[in-house]
Amino acid sequence: MLTILKAMENDSLKNSKIKYILKVCLPILLGVFFIVWALILPNNILLNFPIITLPIIALCYFFKSNYASAITCLAVIVAFIDTTILVINSGESPILIRFQSRLVSLECIALILLYIIFEMYQNRYKKIENKLLAENNNVLLDIMLKKTEILKNNLEIEKLSKRIENFVNLGNIIQSFQVFSNENDLFLKIKDTATNFMGKGSWKLQKYKEDDAFANYIIKENTALIVNDLAKDKRFNIKNSKKKSILAVRVEVNGMFWGTIEGFSYINNFFYNEDVEKLSLFSLSISKIIDNYYLYEKLKTLAITDDITGCYRHGFFKERLNEELNRAKISKVPLTLGILDIDFFKSINDSYGHIAADSVLRQLVSILRSIFRETDIIARYGGDEFSFIMIHTNTDDALKILEKVRLSIEKTKFYLPLEKFSPVSINITASFGFVSLTKQNLKLNIEEFMENSDKALYKAKKLGRNRIEKYND
Repeated sequence: MLTILKAMENDSLKNSKIKYILKVCLPILLGVFFIVWALILPNNILLNFPIITLPIIALCYFFKSNYASAITCLAVIVAFIDTTILVINSGESPILIRFQSRLVSLECIALILLYIIFEMYQNRYKKIENKLLAENNNVLLDIMLKKTEILKNNLEIEKLSKRIENFVNLGNIIQSFQVFSNENDLFLKIKDTATNFMGKGSWKLQKYKEDDAFANYIIKENTALIVNDLAKDKRFNIKNSKKKSILAVRVEVNGMFWGTIEGFSYINNFFYNEDVEKLSLFSLSISKIIDNYYLYEKLKTLAITDDITGCYRHGFFKERLNEELNRAKISKVPLTLGILDIDFFKSINDSYGHIAADSVLRQLVSILRSIFRETDIIARYGGDEFSFIMIHTNTDDALKILEKVRLSIEKTKFYLPLEKFSPVSINITASFGFVSLTKQNLKLNIEEFMENSDKALYKAKKLGRNRIEKYND
């Protein structure tokens, strides 16, 4: 647009110079010619004035200027005086002289009237010309605005095309993410994906830490972070760092600040505003991927754990028991399967209700977890029954651990959530049955192994409860 305006300005300057030459030089030359003609060639009055009139009218019409007006008046006056003198001294009859004088006067008046008429038309023409010029300028301005708008739209289309391309790439990225076994694998995948998507820089996914200066800045300012020279950036007192340029944006999970996706370079002024927009778009997709990962982990946990106690469900427990039993048989290492049942648990339900009974179950599980090892597996077998796998544990060791559990349950006061200001506490006991893998029962399958632990529990109940019984082969 500026180029077009400059070209128009140069053209107008050239035209103004040409007009100036025509308006000043040409009228002067024609005026001198008219005066000489009026003085030297007045022989034929009737012929001189029409001949003089036409060029003067043309001069006034085509080259309107103050110079042209003055010269025209001067030519008329000189021609009138000179011709009048010649008429008076010509020796003609008085009637002819008067006629010729009046004819000269009429021609001069006619010339002046014509000048006035053409002046009026000239002004009108000038107005029309100015109007057309203004309209032409408006048209040119509209054209330039349209061209500018087209150029702007082309830039927007180009940006939109890039964004569409980024969305397509992000769609492919999201589809490439599968279920990961742990967070580290997921973070490594996101790191590699960010490097490919951004096309420059080194990237990492950073979970929020309290001492993370970049994350704290993003939280405080609620904006993306771009650093052009880390050593000179007064926002961060970081010296002797090889990193020069930093770009980081927030990552939210479930609507809450989770961390940052951060890139760096060893070159100053490495990142630009368009990189911020691109990374922010990438961050939205990563947030959804992380959110889905945590949701999947939560659903997976809910699928295999009991919602009241947090212990494994019986179905998952059975799968693990099958794996551990086969591993123990192959490795020839000891393994113990046990089951406990809360004595007279139904009376707790009947007396205090389900909420109190659930509270007892949770407190019992807390005791089990405090005594069993991390490698041991605990599951809720039924309403008030719990199963457990004790890995690398023989009969004698299992008996010692279970006795510790039994005594702890017997001595613990279980508080029931009945009244806020006067808590109700009860004592409970539990019966235990277990079976250990020995040389004699190596051929037992999982169903037979579980059945033997049930038989041991039944024996403990039959013999008076609050005791531990082992299945005898």
